[in-house]
This record gives sequence, structure tokens and C-alpha cells, in this order.
Amino acid sequence: MRAATLLALAVEAGSVGLASGKPAAPPVSIGGTLQGVTAVLPDPKHPGKPLWKLLARSVDAGPTGLSGYAVVLHDVAATLYQNGIPEAYMTAPRAVGDQSTRTITATGGVFIKSLTDRGPSGRSTLRADRVRWQADKNQVLATGHVAYKNGKNGLILRGPAFQADTALRTLHSVGAGRIILPRGLR
Repeated sequence: MRAATLLALAVEAGSVGLASGKPAAPPVSIGGTLQGVTAVLPDPKHPGKPLWKLLARSVDAGPTGLSGYAVVLHDVAATLYQNGIPEAYMTAPRAVGDQSTRTITATGGVFIKSLTDRGPSGRSTLRADRVRWQADKNQVLATGHVAYKNGKNGLILRGPAFQADTALRTLHSVGAGRIILPRGLR
């Protein structure tokens, strides 16, 4: 079997899970790079529905010391779901998906656009250096040069860290921040 085929099987079984949603034992003797990867993680709470769908330009995978197996995605585009409904679209230069904790940690300049929170100013958006999305908590934790724009009123919030729900409907500042009012609200 070719190395790319083995790696594809490792990525499918080790990081994204089987169609049953049950964790698989990660292979430990396979490593390498795969180009053009799509991955879907099924939502165990909503059979037949995804928890996330990812598209990556490339994937690096291989055994690690403590966690057993690491999969790093490059140039990622992801749709994030809650209760079987697509809630947000995320892009990032680099991301690591963890099936066991149902999280995606994205770095390098992350952009999230709400697919459900929309208003006269467009869709709510968030930009940050780093984002950790926790599907089970319906939570986004954004850190580093965070900028949030509310799609309903155009309000812009900037700060070192914000916590939000997946659809960017609710937002909480973690520390001091700056509010920029749109012209109509001044």
C-alpha cells in the first residue's frame, strides 16, 4: 500500500474518527504529509449530522511522545455545527483537530464568520491570532489581537481575548477591550 494511502487511513481513523463516531486506536508507525484533505467528524448527539467539516490544503501527521498521534492541518477552511446546524465558517493558516475533546485549535490569523447571526451590517465576524473552538460547550475562545464586528449594528470590539458562542451571537470580553461605535450609533 502506498504511503499516501496509509496516511489517509491514519488521518481518517486516528484524528477524525470512524463513521460510528467511536474513537479509533491511532496508528503509531505512520507519518508523512498528505495534500488536499477533507474531513468530517460525526456528531454523536445528532446521528447522521456533522460536528465539523474541514478542508485543508495539506496535513502533517505522525506519532508523538505523549498524546500518541498528532494531525496538523494547513490552510484550513471549516464549517462548525451546533445541534446539526451549520453555525459558523472558519479559516486559518494552521489548525489541530482533537476528536476526543471535540475541539479545534486554530492559529496564525483566524477568521470566523457567523452563518446565522446576520443584520444590516452583514454577518457577525471575529478575527484573532488564535481560536479554540469547543463543540461540546458551544464556545469559541479567541486570543491575541481580537476584533469582533456585530452584523446587526456594526459595533466593533477589540481586545486581547473574547469568549463567544459558535454563531457569534453572544460575546464576553476577557480583560480590557476597546469599543468602536459605527457612525449611526455615535
